[in-house]
Amino acid sequence: MARWHIQEPARFEGQELDNEKWLLEAYYQRARIESPVGGPLNPLLVEYADDGSGVVRFECLVSSLRYWVRIPKATRTERTAVREQRGRGFDPTCPRCRPADRLVRSGGVLVCPHCGVRFGRP
Repeated sequence: MARWHIQEPARFEGQELDNEKWLLEAYYQRARIESPVGGPLNPLLVEYADDGSGVVRFECLVSSLRYWVRIPKATRTERTAVREQRGRGFDPTCPRCRPADRLVRSGGVLVCPHCGVRFGRP
């Protein structure tokens, strides 16, 4: 009998960046972010956490070191703004990201594809 090769999912190991306010604001504005060793960070992957927060994985373009930062979950004010957009008949957009990204449905909830934050049910 033939045995199929089952590949293990890739593990992403890296250092956590402090989610200081300036770092989060720069990411929301799509500004270039410098790595701790010097060189720009390139976003590789956006993950959605179960608690409503997001995780963004980066790679340094100079040293190839990998980093990640946790994006805090949506506040009540942000969830209310999304709910009001839907109530007026608009496609809801992320209140954090500029230019604003349209929220997508993922697993029955609305999620920002740029920051990975969950904003509630569609």
